[in-house]
Amino acid sequence: MSSEITFDVAALDESGLATYLQAHEAGSRAAEGLAKQLLGRDDVGADGRAFLRTFIVEIRVERAHLTSLLDRLERDESLMHRGFQAAAMVADLAGRLSALSSPKPFSQFEALAVGVWGKRLLWGALIELSAIDERIAELPLDALTEQAERQEVELLRLRSDSILSSLTTRPS
Repeated sequence: MSSEITFDVAALDESGLATYLQAHEAGSRAAEGLAKQLLGRDDVGADGRAFLRTFIVEIRVERAHLTSLLDRLERDESLMHRGFQAAAMVADLAGRLSALSSPKPFSQFEALAVGVWGKRLLWGALIELSAIDERIAELPLDALTEQAERQEVELLRLRSDSILSSLTTRPS
């Protein structure tokens, strides 16, 4: 009779996680491009521009965390990976082209808020995975989650503040 106790421990699917992180990395690049567009608009107030400057820096730091984790994962450098890189470039191009059609600030703030909501889901997934992988546990996930919550609140406020100016006209 054996007295060994076995535990059913989940193993991390590094390639699957890498694919998921690459999608979020591409999203962060698109969000940075959109935030830069908003920053250059004349119809975004000083408080909005101040937030956007900070937001862009935070996006870059968050992306550095993703890149650092990606660098430590075994991942598929195949067609799928190259596809995500192409998707990131397309997202950036789409962001640049959307500037030509001059979308209203409220819709751009809304798009950023939706993206931040997705980022909150990312941090939540990584918090769950941190229990089985030390590399993930090393990330400041609680701080990143709190930061994303703050970003979302501010983006929704800026969106709300810009609805009337975006969707109404003043008589000449």
